Amino acid sequence: MSAQDKLAGYGNGFSSLDANVIAENVTSEYKLLDKDGAVHHKSDLHDYIAELKKYGDTMEITEVMVDGEKAWCNTNLSKNMI
Repeated sequence: MSAQDKLAGYGNGFSSLDANVIAENVTSEYKLLDKDGAVHHKSDLHDYIAELKKYGDTMEITEVMVDGEKAWCNTNLSKNMI
C-alpha cells in the first residue's frame, strides 16, 4: 500500500472516529500530539478515540500539511443530530 493510500486511510479513520482503521494505517512508532500537548501512541488509539467520541460522532479534517514523515491538520468534531 502506498503512503498516499495510508494517509487517506488514516484520514478516513479519524473522519469516522474508528480507532481500528487509524491503527491499520500507522506504524508501530506512531505518535499523535493532540491540541493539549499530550502525546498518544498507537496503543493509546482506542482510549483516545473513545474520549473524542464523548464530544462528537465525526471529525472534519482540514488544512493537511505534510513534511517528510510528519503531518499536521486542523480538526473539528461534529455531533450528528437525529
